[in-house]
Amino acid sequence: GGGGGGAAVRSAERRYDLPPSGSSSEEESDSDEEKAMKPKGIQGLIEVSNPNRAADKKKKIDKVDTDAKVQLSRREREEIEKQRQQDAYRRKHEQGKTDEARRDLARLAVIRQQREETARKKEAERKAKEAAAAAAAAAKKK
Repeated sequence: GGGGGGAAVRSAERRYDLPPSGSSSEEESDSDEEKAMKPKGIQGLIEVSNPNRAADKKKKIDKVDTDAKVQLSRREREEIEKQRQQDAYRRKHEQGKTDEARRDLARLAVIRQQREETARKKEAERKAKEAAAAAAAAAKKK
């Protein structure tokens, strides 16, 4: 019954024969990085100023100019101007100084007048009915 124990020993030996799996890939990646870092041929001698590749320059908080006026983009300026114009128009409209406000007020005045007239007519009709009903009641009493 000792055959089972021998197989476990052989598999353990195989593991030690192979180099650890992580070390070989690490060595390859190190050599790749070294190759990428080394400039080839004349590239090391030529100094390239690529504005897209420039590293961000760190500013100290003391040196940051907080007093400078913030520059707005064209769209932002247009949006702010549009908002101001809308506010100014709304204020004039509320005061009744715009043409549209005058037309609205005139229309409202006409509607008010019509409603007053219909209210007067209804009141007159109601009084006439009351008078007729009172006359009919008086006629019945006689």
